Amino acid sequence: MKEIKSLIDRFSTAERQRFLRFLRLECPDSIYHSLFISLLSKDTKTKQELFKILYPNEIYKDSRMRLVFHRAKNILLDFIGSTKKTEIEDFKQVDSFYKRKKIDSLRERFIAKNAEKVKLEKASYHYLIHFENSIKDSDAIISLGNRSVEPKLQEAHNALDYFYFIEKLKLACNTANYTRLTNHTYSLRFLIPIVDFLKNENLETQPLLYLYFHTYLFIAYQDEAEFNLVLDYLKNNPIPENEDYREILISCLNFCIQKINKGQHEYAAKTLEVYQLQLSSQNIYVTGKLPSNTFKNVATIGLRLKEYDWTLNFIETEKTKLASKFPEEDYQLVKARYHFEISEYDRCIQLIQLSRPTDVLDSLQFRVLLCKAHFENDEWELVDSTIQNAKIFLLRHKSKAYQLQIYKNFFKLLHSTIHSKQTKTDIIKLNNLISETNPAAEKAWLMEKVREIEK
Repeated sequence: MKEIKSLIDRFSTAERQRFLRFLRLECPDSIYHSLFISLLSKDTKTKQELFKILYPNEIYKDSRMRLVFHRAKNILLDFIGSTKKTEIEDFKQVDSFYKRKKIDSLRERFIAKNAEKVKLEKASYHYLIHFENSIKDSDAIISLGNRSVEPKLQEAHNALDYFYFIEKLKLACNTANYTRLTNHTYSLRFLIPIVDFLKNENLETQPLLYLYFHTYLFIAYQDEAEFNLVLDYLKNNPIPENEDYREILISCLNFCIQKINKGQHEYAAKTLEVYQLQLSSQNIYVTGKLPSNTFKNVATIGLRLKEYDWTLNFIETEKTKLASKFPEEDYQLVKARYHFEISEYDRCIQLIQLSRPTDVLDSLQFRVLLCKAHFENDEWELVDSTIQNAKIFLLRHKSKAYQLQIYKNFFKLLHSTIHSKQTKTDIIKLNNLISETNPAAEKAWLMEKVREIEK
């Protein structure tokens, strides 16, 4: 009872309000609701007085009150960790809450209750807790004055080393990424000695340290062999859902995209592998939802690799999890692309005509796709009318001319293509025009269509 009352007395006004809302939802009209309402009041009550409130017609039983308080502690744990107990980020927040409130006994219970759920041993925060526990054990042993017992100082050193190495490498990954983007120079005095030291260590017994070490090397040195070490490990070992593994997977994804942008198109298949690992481990979601751009990117890479069955299953499975202002619009656009890629042009056109896009960029992507589908159906008059409608649409949004230039150029190039005389000279001019126009959407498709005309 004292622990519960002590914690409740430390609640801020906002925490009290959240707790009251939690009680109304989780235990309305129950004895626990009544118990906490009494404990939240400023009046101090004995166990006997609380029993009388809870069970007005019964004789006091101490054993029964102990059970009530045991259940009440669990309700408090559920409240503090209620936002998302299975996530390491929220675990850290709750653990910090207990440390801030200086309620060690409840903190220990919380860690014991939730460590397995959050797969704590797979997260860097595990080492910090291990270090704190080792220090506490060491202090307890030293206080006994028995010098024949080693006070677990080695354990404390090991845990602190692992925590420091992981956090240092995590920060080094971010620094290396920022350096690549800005060319800013940093003086990282201890990083090189740490890397040299870890090169000679067997890190496979410490998975997170192993992954961050090789992730740093492939980011800093653009090393494909180091990237393959990380990808192979992730493909062959369980991946927990937490912030560390999420960051490592994002680093792998960024590495693949950088390689593709440099013309190494074999990395498209590896990009899909990383996306699939993100999906299977749930590390692709943000608060349980799939970001709209990620949904589109995954579908695009799947279609590019002609993984049609997998991509269709992804589209239909994930459409209900979209974090988007316009989820139906995103779904229709991706599904229309799917129909286009498998040459179902009429179904693609039908889906586009049923759509009512709200977002300007989505509307233009629909129009680009509609032009392509009409072109593939040899309906060049419809291509022309779609281009004219797109030009009017662009004029209405000329305030965003810079962002829309890529689409404006596409419509110009396609207009030139369908209105060319298709002589050898015209074909050469078209090829040069497409090559020299930047930026332009769907340049590879336009070049392919010109080559087909040339034949």
